Amino acid sequence: MRQWLIGLCVLMGLGNVAQASDALQLGAETYHERCTICHGASGYGDGLLPMYMGNYPNTALVRARSATTIDEIRHVVEVGGSEGGSVHSPPWRDELSAEEIDAVTQLVALLRDDRDAAFALLDETRPPSVANPVEGRVLFKTYCARCHGEQGHGDGRMAKVYQDPPPFPLVYSVMPAAYLTNIISGGGGAVSRSEIMPAFSEQLTETQIQSVILHLYSMRHLRTRQY
Repeated sequence: MRQWLIGLCVLMGLGNVAQASDALQLGAETYHERCTICHGASGYGDGLLPMYMGNYPNTALVRARSATTIDEIRHVVEVGGSEGGSVHSPPWRDELSAEEIDAVTQLVALLRDDRDAAFALLDETRPPSVANPVEGRVLFKTYCARCHGEQGHGDGRMAKVYQDPPPFPLVYSVMPAAYLTNIISGGGGAVSRSEIMPAFSEQLTETQIQSVILHLYSMRHLRTRQY
């Protein structure tokens, strides 16, 4: 990464490597605060909005699609993506300082030129995550609704395939958080239920699993009877 920082000093007119490193630190912190909802925690385009909204444009930053130079990246950050045909990317020049815009620009450039270094920096600066039902709803729709149905009634499209046993109607679940954590992370077999239920420990973080559980709790008011 040091070699990349030296090159960055030349491109951005920064005084030294330490200054470039501080700028990247600020860029990562600003990215976490402002950008992850669309671009995702690591720039893969898997933020909440793309996962929740249909036909959302590709928001991955790890590969350049239009803005390829430092100046072009900075321009998109400043004025938004409307000039490039994407109205979903907002302008930041009225909300971020010039220093923050430069810092985010440098982070995006690093994501494309030295992905491992960028991922390491984003991991180091990632704020502690807190489970929330809004993210849980998005994750449920992405990973669970195909079997359990979008409203948790067990009527997802795969219910026509898996009928012995059929997907459980989760609106009727009364299981506690510990049980739900085990079955989501370890699959049905982990709690002596159907092996058809897959484990999600490799797809979801612990916080994401807890977010899904919060969403499951919110479904329970829809139940009229218990299984």
